[in-house]
Amino acid sequence: MVFQDALSALNPVYSVGFQIGEMFRAHRGLSKKEAKQKAIELMDRVRIPGAAQRVNDFPHQFSGGMRQRVMIAMAIALDPKILIADEPTTALDVTVQAQVMDLLKDLQRDTGMGLILITHDLGVVNEVADNVAVMYAGRIVERGTVDDVFSNPAMPYTDGLMTSIPQVEAKGGRLVPIAGQPPNLARIPPGCPFHPRCPRRRIGAEAPSGRDCAVDVPPLRLVVPGREAACHYSEEVLGV
Repeated sequence: MVFQDALSALNPVYSVGFQIGEMFRAHRGLSKKEAKQKAIELMDRVRIPGAAQRVNDFPHQFSGGMRQRVMIAMAIALDPKILIADEPTTALDVTVQAQVMDLLKDLQRDTGMGLILITHDLGVVNEVADNVAVMYAGRIVERGTVDDVFSNPAMPYTDGLMTSIPQVEAKGGRLVPIAGQPPNLARIPPGCPFHPRCPRRRIGAEAPSGRDCAVDVPPLRLVVPGREAACHYSEEVLGV
C-alpha cells in the first residue's frame, strides 16, 4: 500500500535505504549489504536520480515527489499482486502528479500487478482507471467501467459529481454544486444516505412500498449489464 502522506508514513530517523531494505531483511532473509543493494535497485526502478548516492539520505532530504517514489519502491519491493495507492498525488504539483501516475502505470504494465487507486480527483480516475467504484458515506453506490459511469451515471450522487465538474465550453457560467453537506458518519441518516441531498428522492406518499428513499436502504444491484448502483430509481437516472 502507498499512503497519501509519505512524510508521515516514512520513519524520520532511518534512511530511506534502510526502510526499503527492511522488506528484504524481514521477508527474504537478506543481509544488510544485500538489502541495501536491493534498495538501490528499487530506487533506480522508481526513477530516483543518483540512487546509489542517495540511499543513505533521510526522508526530510527528499522532495514530496521523491518521497512518494520511495513509498512506491517499498510497496513493490516484494512483487505484490495488488498495489493500493491512497491519494498518491496529494499535495504534489500538477507536473509531479503526472510523473507519479505515469510511474504507477508503467509499473503496472511491466509487472502485471493490479492497481487500486483511492482518489477524489476525477481527472486522474478518467486518465488511469479501467473500472471505477464510487463511494458515499462509507459504501459503494455505483460500479462499472469508467466510460460507462462517467458518460451516463446510474446514481444521483455520481450524476452530481459529473455535473459539478467545470466545463471548458461553459466559460463564465456558474458551477452546479451538490446541495447540502456529506453526512456525519456517526449518524448516517436512515434509508439512502444520500437522500437528504438528492434531487430525485421520493419520500412517503411519493414512494412505492419498499422504495422510500428516507426509509429503505437501496442495495447495490445490477441495473444493466456491467453496471451496479445503489439507488431505488437507477433505471430512471439512466433513462432505461
